[in-house]
Amino acid sequence: MADTADDLSAPLGQKTARRKRRLRLPFTAMQALAVLLGIFLVVFAGFALFGDNPLGGEPVVHLSLRAKGADEKVADAGMMAPEHAAKSAPKPATSAAEQRTVTIIDGSSGKRQDVVIGGGAQDRPPADKADGDGGAFAVMAGVDSKLLEKTRYGMIPIAAMDLKPFAAYAAPVDQAKAAKMPVVAVVVGGLGVGAAKTIDAITKLTPAVTLAFTPYGSDPTRLAERARAQHHEIWLQVPMEPYDYPDNDPGPQTLLAALPAEQNLDRLYWHLGKLQGYAGIANFMGARFVATDTAMQPIIREAARRGLGYFR
Repeated sequence: MADTADDLSAPLGQKTARRKRRLRLPFTAMQALAVLLGIFLVVFAGFALFGDNPLGGEPVVHLSLRAKGADEKVADAGMMAPEHAAKSAPKPATSAAEQRTVTIIDGSSGKRQDVVIGGGAQDRPPADKADGDGGAFAVMAGVDSKLLEKTRYGMIPIAAMDLKPFAAYAAPVDQAKAAKMPVVAVVVGGLGVGAAKTIDAITKLTPAVTLAFTPYGSDPTRLAERARAQHHEIWLQVPMEPYDYPDNDPGPQTLLAALPAEQNLDRLYWHLGKLQGYAGIANFMGARFVATDTAMQPIIREAARRGLGYFR
């Protein structure tokens, strides 16, 4: 009957074509692949987060620890050599008259810490502030040790009674020529971060060009030594707050206009300890800080007290 109905409804002279149904899936191959990948990721994340032993397959060693009894401790003390026993004996406490308290202010957080300093090991700076070798801070070649002060951030410049770092490290000026014509100083800044470009500036520029180093290089001391060996006058650029801070951030320990003066001074010491032998300090990106008189004046006074020059 179905065929007869189709024949009757078809146009004259034409036969109806039978339509074949095709099996169609409700999703594409790409969708199936995405679902499988998602299931795999969920299973992997669940195993990583909730697995009992994420280090399965790694070698494991179990050690049993046993505290020594009182008798064993006495026996060990009796077997100890006399010289070792003398070293292990407690040292006499420093008298109160020989002690003094120093307040340390952290430039990053402003946290205060009172440290009691006496004779012996207490005179050393905190372990995290000492140099990498755990000994005394090194002095760069050609730098006068009398013009350095030891701090927890390293050796920083200080004026001696008869000499200042600016006078000691500034390039000599021909006074006769300076009296006849104006003197122009050429300063190339931003050095120290890229070692290759810094070395190019040191070796290819005439010694009459002053080089200013930022404190963030991987080895600013070595580069500063090389610049001084090439008879360049060097300066230290101190990162200060720009107008668009923090979108434009000069780097760690940046001097900020809103910080207390003592905290900015602590940050200044952090920068001063990065290298030695510079004639003075210079502003690095610090338009807002320089324009804020209450923030800038303590820095200028401290630089003058230490015998350093300053230029913007």
